[in-house]
Amino acid sequence: MNNKAKGSSFERLICKRLSLWWTNGETDSVFWRTSNSGGRATVRGRKGKKTSNQHGDICAIDPIGEPFLNMFAVELKKGYSKHTIADLLDKPEKAADQEYEKWIKQAIASQVGSGSRYWMIIVQRTRRIPLVFVPYKFCAEICGEDTTMEGTTPSLVIDVQMKNVKQVVIGMSLESFLGRVKPIDLPC
Repeated sequence: MNNKAKGSSFERLICKRLSLWWTNGETDSVFWRTSNSGGRATVRGRKGKKTSNQHGDICAIDPIGEPFLNMFAVELKKGYSKHTIADLLDKPEKAADQEYEKWIKQAIASQVGSGSRYWMIIVQRTRRIPLVFVPYKFCAEICGEDTTMEGTTPSLVIDVQMKNVKQVVIGMSLESFLGRVKPIDLPC
């Protein structure tokens, strides 16, 4: 299977998993892949045009999923085994943008374009479990003082310094995130 097919398969799997989580196991068809992985919205945005429900890698094919997308613009990444979030910690000052930096910037652009409150990146390196990265601000909002989302293991909080962008990011396994964060808890 080539990399594009692996990515498409991963996107379908995550859409189904998020749909089941969002509906408490009732249906796997709330979310699906956006047209051209959000490319249509990006191209139209360059022309000053708005495109509803097409930013990022996931769209709602059922209106019940719209509150989730009002909360998050989601970017999905599969593969990239040579890259880790740790690349942001030990990056030399003048080094080129690291993959995770590019992804965070892409996610921020999707968030801004969609009008979502936050961004989310779900990444699965080859032969690893899927991880979720979200802004620390999201966790502070829904968890209050428990900004590390205690009870989910493992979790990581990282201060990301990028050119013109500073983000504090929290990361954990997808299953930890879905187990800890309940759709009803989201201030949608």
